[in-house]
Amino acid sequence: GAVNEAFRREMMDRLPIAVFVLLPVFAGLLAVIYVRSRRFYVEHFIFALHIHSFGFLLFTLMQLLDRWAWLELILLIWLLVYLFLALRHFYRQGILKTLAKFLFLNFIYGILLFFFGLVILLIVLLTAPL
Repeated sequence: GAVNEAFRREMMDRLPIAVFVLLPVFAGLLAVIYVRSRRFYVEHFIFALHIHSFGFLLFTLMQLLDRWAWLELILLIWLLVYLFLALRHFYRQGILKTLAKFLFLNFIYGILLFFFGLVILLIVLLTAPL
């Protein structure tokens, strides 16, 4: 109903803020994972900004294509494939090393997003006039 839609809208309005806050954390994870790459933190940050920008573009498309769940799944898969290929290209490592780092990065970042999602949920429940 109307309450569910208002709740969903409140959550979706705050989610990009959490992802934006996690941007430097993502860059920090890259700096740790690729410590031997001899890149400066700012280089990891620019890469993280690039990936997040692409992700925001795809999530915007997902919001516009809300009725077609299969297309949303394709866009999400595209984001993951793009991230893998971008990691491989930018850091110039083999498929297995990149895959291991890709999986670790997604695991840690997924946990962080989950906890930020819980924080957002609490904020919405405590502050939103539903």
